[in-house]
Amino acid sequence: MSIFYCLCIAVSVLFCSSSTVHGEESASNQLDSFVNVTRECLDFIIPGTLSKLSRSCLRRSNYFCLRRYYLQNNEISRSPAHDSERFELEKRMYESLIRRVFMAYNTFSHYVGDYSHGGCCRYQVKTYELKGYAFGLPAIEYFNRITDFSSELKQLIFIKAIYVPSLCVSMIQLLSFGKGDLMIKHNGDDDMQPFALQTSDNKFHVFHPHHLVDYLTFDWFKAHVICVEKPMICYDFPVNETMVNGS
Repeated sequence: MSIFYCLCIAVSVLFCSSSTVHGEESASNQLDSFVNVTRECLDFIIPGTLSKLSRSCLRRSNYFCLRRYYLQNNEISRSPAHDSERFELEKRMYESLIRRVFMAYNTFSHYVGDYSHGGCCRYQVKTYELKGYAFGLPAIEYFNRITDFSSELKQLIFIKAIYVPSLCVSMIQLLSFGKGDLMIKHNGDDDMQPFALQTSDNKFHVFHPHHLVDYLTFDWFKAHVICVEKPMICYDFPVNETMVNGS
C-alpha cells in the first residue's frame, strides 16, 4: 500500500513540477517585495489527526480553522499593566465582536473549557491579548485584520508539516499567508520531500518544495479549502482565478 501511495504522489509531484503555472511570474515578483519586511499574516490550521491543534480543529471543521492574526513587531508598545481599565474594555469589545462571527470564519477556541460553549471565546480573547493588544492594536483593528480574507499582499510565508513515511510526503498541519519570507518547519530529514494538503474530499494536493509559493497561493487555498465550506467568504473576498495554480 505504501508503494502505491508513493508512486501516485511521485506522479503528482512530477505533474506539479512540469506544468505551466499561470501567474507564476507575478507571484514571484510579489514575494521579492516581501523580503526584509515585518512579518504579519493569517494563521490557519488544517484539520486532521497528526497534531494537537489539527485534532482540535477537526472537532469543528473538516476544512480549516483560522487560528489567529499574527503580527511580528509592535505598532504601539503597550502592556496591560499600563492601563488596566483600557485593557479590560478592549478585551470585552473584542469578545463581543468575535462572538458574532467566529463560526462564519471558523476561528474556534482550542481550550477544552470552551468546547461546551460552541468553541468561543477564551482562546480568541487570549490570542487578541497576546497578538493584538500587546502589539498596540485596538480590538476593532485586530478584528478587521483577522477577518480580512482579501488576497492582496498575502503570500505563503509559513508551513508546519509532519512527515508520513507511508505516504512519502510531509502533511501540512499549519500554514500562514501574509507578508514575510517563507519559513518551513517539519520533522523530516530531507528538505526536498514533497508537501501534501488533504482536503475534505479526501484528495491529496501535492506540492514540490520548489513550487510552494507559486502553487500554494492564498487564492488557491480559498478556492480549494476555505470557500468550499464558507462560500460567503469568496463572495466578500473574490478569488483571483489567475492565481489558482494548485496541483
